Amino acid sequence: MKALKNREWLILPAMFLAVHLMLFLESVSFGASSEDIHRWEKSKDVESLIPALGDKYSDVREAAAKALENLGEPLGRLIVQSLEGSEKAREALAAGKDPRAIVPLINVLATWDPNVRAAAAKTLGKLKDPRAVESLVKALEDRSDSVQEAAVWALGEIEDPLAVVPVVKALGDGRPNVRMVAAWVLGKFADGRAVDPLLKTMGNEDAKAREAASQVLDKL
Repeated sequence: MKALKNREWLILPAMFLAVHLMLFLESVSFGASSEDIHRWEKSKDVESLIPALGDKYSDVREAAAKALENLGEPLGRLIVQSLEGSEKAREALAAGKDPRAIVPLINVLATWDPNVRAAAAKTLGKLKDPRAVESLVKALEDRSDSVQEAAVWALGEIEDPLAVVPVVKALGDGRPNVRMVAAWVLGKFADGRAVDPLLKTMGNEDAKAREAASQVLDKL
């Protein structure tokens, strides 16, 4: 009993330190503060506000979008809306072809919310900018299936040959939905390196992946 109490006295300080460490890390500013946003808006510093659209905190992204809107810049609102799932906003971003949208969206791929990460990947796919390829390839290793699926789809939209090998890997290692999308994407690439992996998929137990691979192989 005495040993158990001694152990509790050791555990409690450790827990106390762990909680305070978490609070400290939460308090550290990894991006823009509200004071920064206000200062940049007041000085009409659009170039400083735009990177804040890629902050991992949604309230910072919202504040930056509002500040930009007040300065007559619609880009921020479109990015925020696209991260909320708005296809209309994604279409508007694609039509506008504003190159400033790419880096904030790439940075959002590192945020905590998997729904937001997936939305960022989908939006990057709509914009079809090759600068996003490296980050989208990294997103294929995301712990969220929905993010992986969105990243595969986005790479298929950009159609950069550098993505063929990573998508082939997703075809073999991914979850069912990811494998199915990967098969379709490899069909878009029409790259000879995809043939053998697609043939192997024909023996996969995943019926959807087999069907997608079969249809793609018929077109290659």
